[in-house]
Parts: sequence; C-alpha cells; structure tokens
Amino acid sequence: KAAGLSYIQLAGKIGCIVSLIIFGLAGAAGIKIVPVYYSNNEMVDAATRKAEAASGRTTEDMIAELKAEAKRLEIPEALAPGAITMTKRASTEVGLITIKLRFSRKVDLYGITQVDIPVDKVIEKPLLENVR
Repeated sequence: KAAGLSYIQLAGKIGCIVSLIIFGLAGAAGIKIVPVYYSNNEMVDAATRKAEAASGRTTEDMIAELKAEAKRLEIPEALAPGAITMTKRASTEVGLITIKLRFSRKVDLYGITQVDIPVDKVIEKPLLENVR
C-alpha cells in the first residue's frame, strides 16, 4: 500500500479548502454590503413614515427632515440634488403624496472591486388635506 493520500481523500481536502475560501470571501463581502442595504432600508422606512404623516406639512419641510435622516444614516448620496423628490396632489377627495428616492451607493470591496447598490423607490400614500 502506497503512503500518502488517495485521490478521493485529496479531492475532499481540496474541496474543503475551496469551500472555506468561498465562505470567507462571501462573509467579507457581506460585512461591507449588509450595512449599506440596512441603512438604505432605514431611509425607505423613514420616507414611508413621512408620507403617512404628510397631511398639513410642506414638502420643503419633509424633504429637509429626510435629508437630516440621510445624514444620520450616513448616506451622502441621498443629499445630492434630485435624490429625494416629493409631490403632493391635493383634491376635494383624497389626495396623493409621492416620494421618490433615487440614488446609488458604491461599496468598495477591499480594493478588489466596487459594487453599485441602487435605490429607486417610489412611495405613494393617500393625502388627507382639503377633505370636505
């Protein structure tokens, strides 16, 4: 019997090492990407809350509050002109508020590559202003 590993044993060890490398790379990428997705979702949630409480408020005030939230969440891309837009359409019935979040965040993966994470969300909620 020859000393050393058989082909099956060697393939198993190589497969284990490759799997560990892949899981390690996925974990390292996740450490960078997950917080960006989380803060993006927090920003969308904040915009949704603003839309739900928009009656009687000006769009300028609400945009300023959303930009303050973007600063708190450390999303400088949301502060760019046109990244947050808001329109109110009032009527004698139920109006509509529309908030659009359109920005893109780049995540650097340890200098190897960059991942672009876009946010393109439109939030529409009923607006209870001028209801008679």
